Amino acid sequence: MLHDDLIHGAYATSAPGDRNRSLGRIECETPLLPEVIAEGVWGEACELLRSRLPVSWIQRLADRAETLYVRNARFRRRLQEPGNRGRDWLWAFTRHWLAALIHEHRPHLSNQLPSCFSNGVAISRKYLNSDRPEARGKVASRTRHYSRTPVA
Repeated sequence: MLHDDLIHGAYATSAPGDRNRSLGRIECETPLLPEVIAEGVWGEACELLRSRLPVSWIQRLADRAETLYVRNARFRRRLQEPGNRGRDWLWAFTRHWLAALIHEHRPHLSNQLPSCFSNGVAISRKYLNSDRPEARGKVASRTRHYSRTPVA
């Protein structure tokens, strides 16, 4: 049995190979294809890290989306939003989940991910094609840090 802890509030257990290959609820109720989005996010991360991640993670990400869609009404509503919003939410969640997998199973690669990736933010082509080490490292936070000076 596989047990997936990364589904916040929705645990998935399944035996290897018991996945029914029929369409999932996401595909039936929305125009979204979780496996295609998971493959896109996986490819984006492989290119970003310049390292090949396990291909099995693609199905794991798609299964996570399907499980959460079935068990979490708020997640389901987000994916059913009109226009491209549902698609954008699924891309963001999938990036977040993949960042968690990388952090758990490949911590040496986790440090190379821009911090915005784990927040679901898309990485620009300009960033991906950059050869400068400083452009490939962590993306600086946009928040200002103020230091407190003691008052006498």
